[in-house]
Amino acid sequence: MGWRLLSAVATISIARILGPKSFGEFGMVKSTVQVFSVYAAFRLGNTAAKYVAEYKRQDPDKAARILMLILLVSALSCGFISLILLASSRFIAGTLLENEQMVLAIAIGAFMLFFSIYGNIRSSALAGFENFKAIAKSNIIKGILTPLIVSRSPITWESREQFSDWPSLVPS
Repeated sequence: MGWRLLSAVATISIARILGPKSFGEFGMVKSTVQVFSVYAAFRLGNTAAKYVAEYKRQDPDKAARILMLILLVSALSCGFISLILLASSRFIAGTLLENEQMVLAIAIGAFMLFFSIYGNIRSSALAGFENFKAIAKSNIIKGILTPLIVSRSPITWESREQFSDWPSLVPS
């Protein structure tokens, strides 16, 4: 609950910093990344929480094996989906969003997608262990760092032209 409040305050602050046009672009990038995150998560967080909670006391070795498998599969799926988003960032920005300047923001979103979704799956595993204190600390840190990271992202830079060579780093 606390990190959601911090996130709401951050969103309001970011909207005021960016202005209507840039905040709209930020929203389009965020929505695009969220579409891909559905496929990256693959409902593995729920699976982790269920099986860790079920086996943590009666068969800890089985719980550990299941958790390791889930973490491996989630790292692979998050990485694969992030790479797909990165590889298609030029197409998404230019063709679907009709704004070539958003290529870098989408590419950075692909990078953030991996860590965000993988972190959420790990948090779900902590829920299975009933380690709510660690989850709360993680959410507070996420709530504080997210606005700092987003406010420094390319979509918020006054003059994107000075970074015009950056999109060339993204696959064509």
